[in-house]
Amino acid sequence: MKFEWARMTWAEVRDRMHQDPKPVVLIPVGSVEEHGQQTPVGADYLAADYVARKTAEATQSLALPPVCYGYAESFRGFPGTISLRPSTVYAILYDLCENVLRHGVDHVVIVNNHGGNQPLVEQVAWEVRKRFGIVLASLYPWRMARYPDLFPDASVFGHGAEPVASVMSYLTPGDMRMDLARPDRWQPYEGLNMESATSARLGKWTVGMFVGLREISETGTTGDPTGATPERGGAIVERIVQYCIDFVNQFKRMRTRLEGV
Repeated sequence: MKFEWARMTWAEVRDRMHQDPKPVVLIPVGSVEEHGQQTPVGADYLAADYVARKTAEATQSLALPPVCYGYAESFRGFPGTISLRPSTVYAILYDLCENVLRHGVDHVVIVNNHGGNQPLVEQVAWEVRKRFGIVLASLYPWRMARYPDLFPDASVFGHGAEPVASVMSYLTPGDMRMDLARPDRWQPYEGLNMESATSARLGKWTVGMFVGLREISETGTTGDPTGATPERGGAIVERIVQYCIDFVNQFKRMRTRLEGV
């Protein structure tokens, strides 16, 4: 049975929509942005697509082609980053959901793998609930990737570092440039310690501070990617996929169509 929407004929899609129950549809979403000197800029969407396809195959669901681009404004200072306007990302995600729902589907999971997209995913979910009376679900693979038993030293975690570096060493080993990998940290900005491109710490509180990552980093990495291995990456991916399979198997049995909305 086919599980990739783009590889099906219209007749095959029609037949799947006549099944009882109808299939869950997964929409993988990511970003094209810098992930340090060693990790490919497509890491977010490449991982989302892999997880969505593996999950769809194991659960007799359907995976749409990935939405490669997202809202990645803070990364624009580095070559390779492509950032869409928030309104564009919202429109793409909403239109995809609307089209899928009009095929008669009532179980949709957005597999979003980029933090900048998360508020937009939530907005889409509320709008779909209001207009169609359907409850959407979302999964965020990178948030499932930090396993203490695989990473005894939490200092390796960070953007472009672990666990992304190990996962991509497993998924796309030929695209990694581990010869360029080195540990790094966000640098202070005008005397403030930066916690991200959008937040800084002064004393005991965190404040909003919206600087580009290029202003606080030479490499675009925070954490330590130098110990990344495909073996660890494979173990992480296996756990993520299994969690997503377990969720989708439960989600498909849930009532998502609301009455009186």
